[in-house]
Amino acid sequence: SAGRAATAMTTGLGSQPPTAAAVATPPAAPAAAAESSGLAGAWSSARARLRELVRRATFAWRRSIQLRVVGSTLVLSVVVLAMLGQLLVGQIRDGLLKARTEVAVAEARAGLAAAAQRLDDETPLNDTPLNEEPLLTELVEDAERSGTSSQFDVVLFKTSPAVSAARASGGVNAVSVPELLKAEVGRRNEVLYRYAELTYEQQAGRSPVPGIVVGGRLDSGGRGPYQLYYLFPLDQEQRTLSLVRGTVATSGVLLVLLLGAIAYLVTRQVVSPVRMAARIAERIAAGQLDERMRVSGEDDLARLATSFNRMAAHLQQQIRQLEDLSRVQRRFVSDVSHELRTPLATV
Repeated sequence: SAGRAATAMTTGLGSQPPTAAAVATPPAAPAAAAESSGLAGAWSSARARLRELVRRATFAWRRSIQLRVVGSTLVLSVVVLAMLGQLLVGQIRDGLLKARTEVAVAEARAGLAAAAQRLDDETPLNDTPLNEEPLLTELVEDAERSGTSSQFDVVLFKTSPAVSAARASGGVNAVSVPELLKAEVGRRNEVLYRYAELTYEQQAGRSPVPGIVVGGRLDSGGRGPYQLYYLFPLDQEQRTLSLVRGTVATSGVLLVLLLGAIAYLVTRQVVSPVRMAARIAERIAAGQLDERMRVSGEDDLARLATSFNRMAAHLQQQIRQLEDLSRVQRRFVSDVSHELRTPLATV
């Protein structure tokens, strides 16, 4: 009895209906389904239109020799002009960089010489210590004024006991000087240069620009050693190169369109007589034996038209002879049958 009671209790608990939380399902999203169906339909329609366009383009490409000639001319023109444009822009870029580099190195040499002379003028007497701060400030200001152009900034590094930025003009950031250039200047007492990106302090309000960094060592006057660098921005050359690129691209597009128009006109002169011959051949095949091509000039197409007309005239003559022969045969058969009919009727 206890077992049956437990079984009944278990069965009763198991047969209880599930709660609302257990059977609750998220509501359907008809709007999302409709949107998905609409996107699928639009995608299917776009694919169908694309396939139709590809089919028509392929049919036109295979059917029209004029389209193939014009298309091939445009593709080859784009490739050739792109290669020539790259070569032209590269030569102009190299020429601008070479000219700017030569000017920058010359100005940096003059500035380094002036800075070395200034250090010699400030040689301490009897080992009297001098305050370096005013001297370094004046040295940077003099370096800015030493060249023939004011379109550069100056960075002065103090390399003893360690390399540190002493002064920088124009709000330029000292990290614009490449570490490899500083190491090479430290090893070699020469005027060296490298191309780098010039960055500026936030208060300067200037964007980073590509530039040339030219520098050398200063060991005069019993001080130092120092490293003085001239930073020449290449923003003007970059604008010039952008203008050249735009001009080359515009000229290339116009030239490609002009070549396409020329190819269309030239191929039209060749294709038009061929199309005319095809139409006239279809008319002759339909029974219009008097159709002829128009002959103009004395070139190859004119000879083709003359030969075609001669062939059409010969075919017309042969067909007429066959028609006359057919009429003679019919008349002969009619006459023979008539002549034979009379004696047979009498017999």
